[in-house]
Amino acid sequence: MGYGIQRLSDQAPRKSEDKIELNSKYGLTINDKLNYSLLFNAKSQFANGYTYTDTSRTFVSSFLSPGYFQLAAGLDYKPNDRLSLFYSPVTGKITTVFDDSLSAIGAYGVDTGKNARYEFGTSASIKYQANLAANVLLKSKLDLFAAYKDLQAIDVNWENLVAFQITKLLTATLTTNLIYDQDILIPKEVEENGVKTIENKPRTQFKQVFALGLTYKF
Repeated sequence: MGYGIQRLSDQAPRKSEDKIELNSKYGLTINDKLNYSLLFNAKSQFANGYTYTDTSRTFVSSFLSPGYFQLAAGLDYKPNDRLSLFYSPVTGKITTVFDDSLSAIGAYGVDTGKNARYEFGTSASIKYQANLAANVLLKSKLDLFAAYKDLQAIDVNWENLVAFQITKLLTATLTTNLIYDQDILIPKEVEENGVKTIENKPRTQFKQVFALGLTYKF
């Protein structure tokens, strides 16, 4: 779980982080590197989300709007302590939109007026963790999903974290997050022949955060 607020210049406070995520995996050993695995993943957020212009804001999300729930069965390959490769040919994904105003416009790929969208497809999850130096840790996770009805439309969620242990208590972290989802339409103002319009289409989303903080292990 993560939640953060930032305030820039004379702007009102805005969210800089808002995430709820649960991951659970159950496996049966085939050998020392390979498992049969069942993976469950759930994602949403705590508070309302908005897109902003210089003069206004537009409501775009809230708790469980969207919510993402994924159940996948497949093989988990761990060649060493640093790398994990999970592939599932059998994956069910549910996208929820319980806010009435968002449901009414068919947000996040859910049919207009409906509260959920059901997809069946294939997925993969790649995790890597390593110490780049004595005081530098890298964690990376790449999640991919494609529905069988359109295997070329691949949902991507790639998260990276680099942690620098400066002193025993002081830590610096750099995190990045790249998201691409065919069903998330992002508005952008475009101008053609002197006429400005709003174009809604899937776009790559990217976030980068640098933080300096205190850590204590016990």
